Amino acid sequence: MAKEEVAFKKFGALVNLEKRHGVHLGDAYNHRIAAAEFTATVGEEIESDLKTALEQANFFSICCDGSTDVSIIEKELIYVKFINTRGATENHIMGLRDISSADANGLQATITATFSEQISPGNWLVSVRTEPV
Repeated sequence: MAKEEVAFKKFGALVNLEKRHGVHLGDAYNHRIAAAEFTATVGEEIESDLKTALEQANFFSICCDGSTDVSIIEKELIYVKFINTRGATENHIMGLRDISSADANGLQATITATFSEQISPGNWLVSVRTEPV
């Protein structure tokens, strides 16, 4: 639901559709509140796994891309790239954040706040890539 950006209020209809296709889903948790709870739980697990992977990474770099949403609010999409413990490169979205101002100070504050929620000090940032202003 979250990956496809489907509203939770449509969860019941999707459950009914699956039942018509012969999928046995049981009768418990077939409502939008359960869908929201499941989505939040899965999101917390993904966030926890990413936090662990970042803390184990020796170095990482970040990439930012700004945009303005339909309500004319400046947003910043923040990605992180690192090499995991198996030696493979990983790319992850850290978040889509509101930015107080579209200048260097606003961007720095947004990046700092995003990463301080995820990782403890001690990791080494190797590069930052932003779009030209």
